[in-house]
Amino acid sequence: DRVVLALVNESVAALAEGVAGADAIDLATILALGFPPFRGGVLRHAEERGLAAIQSRMESIGLAPHPFLIDAAARGAIRTSE
Repeated sequence: DRVVLALVNESVAALAEGVAGADAIDLATILALGFPPFRGGVLRHAEERGLAAIQSRMESIGLAPHPFLIDAAARGAIRTSE
């Protein structure tokens, strides 16, 4: 969980900074990092798991959720336009 949640947090940071879009991040985590394709990519996995649950779990294991993740958890979605 620590590895996946850290990957979620860094992916959210890249999304927030405009480095790449959510679909590109999901594709990169599948093709370049070997994230399981059936999960749909790291951001899709986070959305399906529940962003509030992701945030809560991060806090419980001592990871500081990115502010964009906290906002996304309040909205219920990472993707702003789909």
